[in-house]
Amino acid sequence: MEKITFVSSDIVDSTGIKKGNPLKDITRTFNAYHIFLKKMIECWSGEIWNECGDGINFFFRNEGSELKGFSCALAIMNNLKSFNLCESEINKEIKVRISMGTLTLELNHQDYGKIIHPEIDKICKFQKSIASENQIVILESTYQDIPMKIRKLLFKKIEDGNVLYIFECNFSSEQKIFQENMLGLSKIEHSKSKEKDIPINISISQELNFVVLVDLANLNQKFTIYYNFSTDRGENLWIGYSKQEKDSQPYIMKNENTQIINIQNSTNIFFIENIYNTIRKRFPMIQGTPNRIVKVRVRADDDFTMPVIFYFGFFEKKY
Repeated sequence: MEKITFVSSDIVDSTGIKKGNPLKDITRTFNAYHIFLKKMIECWSGEIWNECGDGINFFFRNEGSELKGFSCALAIMNNLKSFNLCESEINKEIKVRISMGTLTLELNHQDYGKIIHPEIDKICKFQKSIASENQIVILESTYQDIPMKIRKLLFKKIEDGNVLYIFECNFSSEQKIFQENMLGLSKIEHSKSKEKDIPINISISQELNFVVLVDLANLNQKFTIYYNFSTDRGENLWIGYSKQEKDSQPYIMKNENTQIINIQNSTNIFFIENIYNTIRKRFPMIQGTPNRIVKVRVRADDDFTMPVIFYFGFFEKKY
């Protein structure tokens, strides 16, 4: 069994790009593009999996495959403008979409070119159905092993919309795939145990989800994040998530219910929960109907100089 980072790439609307250009110019441009792409892949020690139409799927092996795959994808995007200016002979820009994920499989040469694994099929589908033009889709299976020093660049690319981050989470009983751009998440840095409140005013629907990504500078760092909601009968309650020892009873006579995050061996915590279902579960004796998210509150250790970085958002998703 080998760990590989699989990358699926394709040209956006290649049929439309070819219209209105002489065949010889189209042929030269697309041949030059394939040479350009293969040079990038070779530069980062990648291997071709298959070529399908105008797309090329490729992969990177073993230790460090995630960083190689991400670096190669960035290099392709960063050099695409130069390719269009200097090597393309057609009057429309070549635009690319890329997706990547990491998996473990039994790898042999006779499998190259075949979609032999459901994870490979999923990666290819993300590229075709989710990625926008000149955008990289990165799955959690790749993200989780990207070195911390590279994540600052990754987050910047996410905020700029150049990268779409998709994570899978088993925090609740059902596995969910979150397909929202982190551009939609709010970012808060906090290093004090004193609370910091962020006003929110969002209607609660049965499809509304609370999404959180927390970056800790140290494994021993603690944090708590809550959201405050109201009901149509004037009830005002808090639901929290905490990586620390915090006493909070799950009863309606108390206005707070905090769940301990049992992830002690990671500086990155991810979760997504349906708000309506969570409220009903945490406060079964609630009298009113949940109607609005009022605020988000964060706390962190003050024993560390580095802040806890919270990314959070509220999204309506149907599963």
